Amino acid sequence: MNMAVLRNISFAAFIKLSVMISLITGLAGAVIFLVFNLLGMANINVDAGDGKISGLIGTVLPLIAIPLLAGLMGLIAGLIAYHPFLWWINFTNKSTGENGSNLTT
Repeated sequence: MNMAVLRNISFAAFIKLSVMISLITGLAGAVIFLVFNLLGMANINVDAGDGKISGLIGTVLPLIAIPLLAGLMGLIAGLIAYHPFLWWINFTNKSTGENGSNLTT
């Protein structure tokens, strides 16, 4: 069986990966909320300052806002986690005694 060994990842690739994972997770959560709202199992109302947004706009707004907020949180988490992740892959590659190849058997 072949095993891919990650030796290094660029900062831009790590941030893109982190943001995309967060966006997809946020979109999945927003779709679940949308389905629950359409089935009548949840009532989603958005409080916007003095007013309350409900109906179709209140249903669609979380579908847009939740993935964007999740993507922003993924960006922040990626900025914080990049250097510890590099340390972790360097530590695990040294402790497993990997040779210089990208694929091992």
